Amino acid sequence: MKLSLWKPLLLLLPFLSLHAQDFPATSMNKSDWEATGAQWRDALSISVHPFEDKMELTNGTGILFVNGKSVLKSKKKFSDYKIEFEVLQNKETKASFILGNGLKLNLDQSANQKNGKFGSIVTANNAVQKPKQEVCKLPGLWQKVELAYTSPVNGGLAVLEKVVLNDVIVFENYIVQNPTLEPTSIAFDVSDGLLAVKNVKYIELGYRTPISLSNLNYTLQETHGWQEEWAATETAPIKGKSKDLQIDIPHDFRWFSIDYTGDMDVAQTDKYAITIEYSGFGYLKIDGKKVLGADDMVNRQPLTALIELEKGKHSFEYFYRRTWQKPAFGLYVSGSDFKPYGLHPYKSLPAPQLPGGIFENPTGTRAQMIRSFMDFKGEKKTTTLSIGTAERKNYSIDLVDASMLYAWKGDFADVTEMWFNRGEPQLLKPLGQVVTLSGKPSFFLGKDDVVLFKEYFIDDRNLPTYLHTLNGSAVSQKIEPVKNGFEFTISAENKDVNYLLGTGEKVEKVGDTLYRIDDYYIQLAKKVALEIKTENGISSLSGKANAIESFKLIW
Repeated sequence: MKLSLWKPLLLLLPFLSLHAQDFPATSMNKSDWEATGAQWRDALSISVHPFEDKMELTNGTGILFVNGKSVLKSKKKFSDYKIEFEVLQNKETKASFILGNGLKLNLDQSANQKNGKFGSIVTANNAVQKPKQEVCKLPGLWQKVELAYTSPVNGGLAVLEKVVLNDVIVFENYIVQNPTLEPTSIAFDVSDGLLAVKNVKYIELGYRTPISLSNLNYTLQETHGWQEEWAATETAPIKGKSKDLQIDIPHDFRWFSIDYTGDMDVAQTDKYAITIEYSGFGYLKIDGKKVLGADDMVNRQPLTALIELEKGKHSFEYFYRRTWQKPAFGLYVSGSDFKPYGLHPYKSLPAPQLPGGIFENPTGTRAQMIRSFMDFKGEKKTTTLSIGTAERKNYSIDLVDASMLYAWKGDFADVTEMWFNRGEPQLLKPLGQVVTLSGKPSFFLGKDDVVLFKEYFIDDRNLPTYLHTLNGSAVSQKIEPVKNGFEFTISAENKDVNYLLGTGEKVEKVGDTLYRIDDYYIQLAKKVALEIKTENGISSLSGKANAIESFKLIW
């Protein structure tokens, strides 16, 4: 038995995104497809100008692209699967991803169009279902698509379980009308413009149940409450046999523990995802080794491990102790080619009653401002200000050092964790399609800079201008929503002050006044001398603040 824990801990339920299972996905290469129409070509890298008919290629493999009318159809046929891929478009692109059963996912380039179609579902009768949010990026930026589809091959409904575009869920549990029962090919259908595709990966999900439980014995023990640390009372334990992991064994205890032991029957040697979920304390042992369990109380937080199990019988122990919450415990199994299923009856772990979220969006024409904590690259920022605008362009800034954290399009803020229960951990979360920014001070001179926040003042649209000092010298910046992103107006009292325009894995010059940084563009108002510097694998773009004066961050 080999064990590896998943981080973060993941919930394995029937409706999942591709992220929900850490099994190796199967990559699709050029040989897995057949094309009709214009020829699909290979490239190592591709650079497309967002506003002009310019394209640059680096020879190699890893990317498939076509310019013109063509269909790229998979040789393999699919029924139940999860798939992810990335696409890149130019400004003329009209394309779709064909799932079969007359169902298409629109891949048109429609960034910031009023009636953009990117991410829409198109049915066999050409009915169009628009996504929850418009999340299309500008031409020349890679866009990530993830979806999970369940066919009716094994009975039940055909469901497009989830569609995630650029990390935003835009559809869930979309019922497919009049589906066919046969597996079908998938395809990229291009009617105009350029479409580049890379990192196509899939996981097939069947309906096998290779693991079962047998010879179950339980020990039910009354316990004291929290004052005595849930210790066992002197009441004699209740022992017996059970056909499954029952939680409603007859008793009149308020506080109790149940310890199940038995055999875990494995039909095939393989790597499996084992998940336990409970309210209180618990752990799972397989072959005498603890594989799952939290040191503290948890409330319906799934704990998952990837475990290699050989064919045959394995001993197991599942211990559960009730605390404050309603009693509940369960055990799930999933694999690389079958759907998750429970080894417990539903009544032992009923569907949780989740609280509704608390969401904020600006009303009217004035921007909305929220002070909060935020997570940024694993660090909890405690001095952030987030601005949501009527134009549905939003951003977060750390007021202490004028560092830009996030910019995003679409809905504004999830503030559930600021207000629900005790308001812990007091985090604001962006709701739309997010671009992660540098998180470093925007203004700088050297390595020992001292940046101090002084104040901000707002205009008639409730948009702030931020005033800081850098080594005692005044600097300022104002951030305003514009088409495709934000416009920054900056100034510095000291003419030697530099401004950090952005950082990323790759910074490239696209035009005289246009730069691409990973998944966004920096568009200067005028031609300015800038410096691209790479250190420890991270590239940065910067220049003199007073020379730059104004620029746009767009995506």
